[in-house]
Amino acid sequence: MSGDRFFEGTPSQLISAVPGARSVYRDAASGVSPVRHLDGYAPFAELARARGEDVTALSLSVPAAIAFIAAAADDIRSADGLAAAAATFLGNVIARLRPDACWHVVGDQREVGAGRIWFVIDDLVARLIEPGGVDAGRLAELDAAIARWALEESDAELEALTPHPRPLDRPERRARYRRPEIPAPTFADDAGEPIAYGERWGADGPPDDAYERVTHPERFAPLLEVANALIAFLADEYDVRVDEGVDVAADSGVRADQVVRAVRLTPSAQDAAPLTVVFTDFPGVVVTAGVLFESPFPTCGCDACDETAASQVDDLESLVFAVAEGGFGEAYPVGAARWYAHAIVAPDGASSSSGRGDVGSEPADRLESAARRLAALPNGWRPWS
Repeated sequence: MSGDRFFEGTPSQLISAVPGARSVYRDAASGVSPVRHLDGYAPFAELARARGEDVTALSLSVPAAIAFIAAAADDIRSADGLAAAAATFLGNVIARLRPDACWHVVGDQREVGAGRIWFVIDDLVARLIEPGGVDAGRLAELDAAIARWALEESDAELEALTPHPRPLDRPERRARYRRPEIPAPTFADDAGEPIAYGERWGADGPPDDAYERVTHPERFAPLLEVANALIAFLADEYDVRVDEGVDVAADSGVRADQVVRAVRLTPSAQDAAPLTVVFTDFPGVVVTAGVLFESPFPTCGCDACDETAASQVDDLESLVFAVAEGGFGEAYPVGAARWYAHAIVAPDGASSSSGRGDVGSEPADRLESAARRLAALPNGWRPWS
């Protein structure tokens, strides 16, 4: 174990990696606490002292540690094990930036991080000590990326910021909805053999070329009939305004030339989420809800995903009823990363889903409008009246 203590807690030894799996390093004494302080960086500390560096100062600054590793690249490459020692030291420096950060291993790769970002630490150091050096711009980008990660909230903090809708459960209302019959036609391949969509791939999964192939997209046509039935039901059962036209699909990700029909349902209650159903020429359906949520049916449609109309109908109906009964929630911006978060809870509690992530390339004015709209909903989206 290292003689000097530059990091909090007792340094721990590494456990053996589990090939092909993720393991979290935990303190062997307690068996509970994730490891934040790994041993094995003494050779790196000795190198730093030999070059006149204050090792304690390096342990307190990610930019300083990164800059020193890059500057000492030749020395680090010249000695066996020194790169691993440098990576261990840098990983410990990174881990101290967040209270929820720790070490884990994926296959034979050591990683340190928390939340959605984990730094492959040995690979990172290998890049820092490449012959020829690393330019200042790349070092600055790395420093900035780690600094952004350090400011992000923990998973528990983010969970507290994400919506947790509680829908009304009115089974008597849903019982009045009648799903159209979903036909089950047989589709054949080029050799005339029936294709068992939904059951095509075994334990080995689909072949690579199946991800680039779409056969018989017409098998999804029943989704359009179900969407028609849902629109008619919602218009009859709830106090909503119905607008139809290609223009109401403008906020969706569907190109205008792909739109067959588009219907927007706007509840009379100001704190109830609007819902738009876009029919596409795939054929398929894209549903948007609230201010930023969008979900396509089928999710993909390629042969590898092996979806069918029957496999998608339950999810389509569940989403629509969740929105109408107050089981849909969304939040933006969430945390320092300004993520978008959503949650969907079926009225009968039989299913739920949630997610959060980057808003991608959404226009700034739409995001600003969404943030204002959601800020005006202290109780989130409410059930339709």
